[in-house]
Amino acid sequence: MLPDGSQPRVLQVIEVPLLGYASDPTQPENWHLAAGKPWGLVSGAGPVPWELLHDKPPDLWIDWNQATDRITATALAGIHASPSLYLIRPRKFRLVVNTERDGHRRRRAVFEYGRHRYNLSVTDPTIDERYLNPYPTHDQGLRKVVLPAGDNCFLCISRTPEFEDGYHYKIVATIIEPGA
Repeated sequence: MLPDGSQPRVLQVIEVPLLGYASDPTQPENWHLAAGKPWGLVSGAGPVPWELLHDKPPDLWIDWNQATDRITATALAGIHASPSLYLIRPRKFRLVVNTERDGHRRRRAVFEYGRHRYNLSVTDPTIDERYLNPYPTHDQGLRKVVLPAGDNCFLCISRTPEFEDGYHYKIVATIIEPGA
């Protein structure tokens, strides 16, 4: 939280007290936070040079023997100095939502990037309020949601730590629509 009690927002620059580098080669961006120390807002979300800001990797950690939503620890070990976060511009992006009988929504991002088609879980906490609240949770089945900006969006793709099944999963942590 920021000193005024608000939550940081996407694209704000925040000063965060750190204890030190987490030293996790599978997630090299991770640092240990200093608990109980206040965070500070450096600047709000201003104009963003999107074409300069987003990453352009050739693919998103492809493991040729697996579905595009995961990579084995063995395959990941073969990718040297690989970040675990990318901000990319997808093609043919759609949000697909499956509402189950109990009302639980499974959100997936279906898109193309590089020469691959991806179908990744979406963990963006603002997705429901931004795009899904008009739809009742008891309305079961699949629904494709086209964002107002269409393909003019950016995705923050994150690679998870290794799960017990031996996979690192790829998730869409944030969907960003410039100008929205």
